[in-house]
Amino acid sequence: MPTMAAGVMQDALHALQQARLIDPPPPPAQRLRDVRIEDITLNAKSLLTRARDMEPVVTDMLKRAAEHYSGRLVGTQHQLKSLGSLEEKLKQQMALKKQTLEEATAGVNDALRYSVALNPQDFTVGLRGVLASLDDQGHVRVKSTNTFTKRRPAFKAVNVTLRSPKGALWEIQFHTPETFELKEKFHDLYKRNHALQMKGAPLADQGELQAAQEAYSRVALPPACEEIDDWEALCSGREAALPAAEISHVSVASGTATSMSPTAQRMHDDHHNRGEGVVETIQAPAAPLSEAERPPPLDSLIAAPQPLLAGSNARADLERNPI
Repeated sequence: MPTMAAGVMQDALHALQQARLIDPPPPPAQRLRDVRIEDITLNAKSLLTRARDMEPVVTDMLKRAAEHYSGRLVGTQHQLKSLGSLEEKLKQQMALKKQTLEEATAGVNDALRYSVALNPQDFTVGLRGVLASLDDQGHVRVKSTNTFTKRRPAFKAVNVTLRSPKGALWEIQFHTPETFELKEKFHDLYKRNHALQMKGAPLADQGELQAAQEAYSRVALPPACEEIDDWEALCSGREAALPAAEISHVSVASGTATSMSPTAQRMHDDHHNRGEGVVETIQAPAAPLSEAERPPPLDSLIAAPQPLLAGSNARADLERNPI
């Protein structure tokens, strides 16, 4: 959220640019001029191939876990991000966040993404229970963002990024039925806003989001939702270098990653892993679950462990093959 001083500065710069007293900055999209479109497409295809390999097992696992808390998967037609949307996502990350193609590819967390709708009264307990179930099956949480507690958001959900046992990132958005309905309603608005950002439009020209902000402001906070903290993994070396090595044709790097909950503030010595490309995490501590809240045993969710990928060489798979 920009500060008042930053907003005043942006308005002043915009006024000077309109008066032609200073030159406007180049639009973010210009940062893509040195990147080959073919490379973007190849990396997007690689991401999509791995997501397709994972999808059947992950869908069944998540569906069973959510049903235990009267939750359901919604928007299932969008579980796999389209090739075009993945290409656009890579461009946005490079243009708006000034990332390399390798960094952008490694950071894509929603080639496979899910929306789980939970009733408001079950929301917090259900979210914790579903994540505990996934923990038991080797899916490590690396980031959580609770926009229910943000000031005037244009979107409300709890977004959780996980890393599969094979190193692939995927995403769950935890919604109430009302917030999911609003997400679908404003989907096209979000896409238009992203397009304006790519063109370098000032914030004053992106005012369409106000309609979404007003709608979400009328959504009540689910009970105990404020207890769900934001946190993100801490990385040493190149961020997410290990998954980039598996899916990107650009370059291969090794790195280690550790995660730490802001509430735990625990330090972890990863010296023994350094240089080996091993990913380790310290899980964010969750509030203890009662016996009734605990997820069912692993063997009741899935008959036997199954690999999430058809192979580790995603590049070879390419030969076969709210955005």
